[in-house]
Amino acid sequence: MKRHGADSHNKEKRGSTLLYIPHSGKSTKILNISAPMAKIVSAFLIFALIIVSLSLVMTYFIRENRMLNDRNEYIVNKYQEQIGATNLYISRQATMLEDKMEELGEIEFIQTSISGGILSLAQKIEGVSTQYFSELPGSTSALIDYNNMDNFINDIKDITAALNEFDGLAELSASEMVQFEDIRVNLSNYLEYVPSLWPTESTYIGSDFGMRWHPILKVLKEHTGLDIGGAYKDDIYAAGAGTVTFSGWNGGYGYLVKIDHGDGIETYYGHASKLLVSKGDIVEKGQVIALVGSTGVSTGPHLHFEVRIDNVAVDPLPFIN
Repeated sequence: MKRHGADSHNKEKRGSTLLYIPHSGKSTKILNISAPMAKIVSAFLIFALIIVSLSLVMTYFIRENRMLNDRNEYIVNKYQEQIGATNLYISRQATMLEDKMEELGEIEFIQTSISGGILSLAQKIEGVSTQYFSELPGSTSALIDYNNMDNFINDIKDITAALNEFDGLAELSASEMVQFEDIRVNLSNYLEYVPSLWPTESTYIGSDFGMRWHPILKVLKEHTGLDIGGAYKDDIYAAGAGTVTFSGWNGGYGYLVKIDHGDGIETYYGHASKLLVSKGDIVEKGQVIALVGSTGVSTGPHLHFEVRIDNVAVDPLPFIN
């Protein structure tokens, strides 16, 4: 009986007690919680903790997914913008070159006509010579008589007409040759202004164009040009002829040169140690415009080179490769 009573007494004591002590000096309150209730409360708290933890994890992944989608959308939009600017530039250049090709085609047609005129004239003269004249000098009249005089006159008229036509083509050719020289000069100038020259002695590319993990800022960031490694104070060359629109300090670029090549195309030369041109200068293709350095946001001596079309940064490699 005593053992049974002791077990009953122990069962009665199982449970939890909550003690509430207010700061206002009021009486302390004691709350007894039975063992089953304590288990229920504990299970509820654990379940609530799991739900809260899962909610926080889900919130984190949702936020990261949204940021990733935004980043991908940004990259796609930038890529489409670059493609659009590049296509527009190519379209403008193709139109110009097509016009020049048409002009050259006209000149080629004129030259072909002149060559054809000379050949026709030579054939006519050869025919008259064979038909009416002796092979021996001094006996030219022996083969011409009253019967074939009309034919001879008609043939002479044909030669005269062909000669007059050739003279007209020759006069036209003179003007066409002047036009050809203008086209040649224009095309030569056009090629000089296209930024196609590699801008440094070094050909090592430290960082490509596009999205990258920034080595200093430690964030994923768009790289708007090429980083071309080089030695301190190496020459920096203008990739094409043009007009200097900026030469000075420009924030993260450090010492920077901008060159306008016309048709909406510009080149940037950043992180220079020394600038050798000023705003408004007209530079030639291959001219030394600055020296390699590490100014601005930079990890070491190199050239940051950009190509922009209508102020949209595009991959420079297809231009200078």
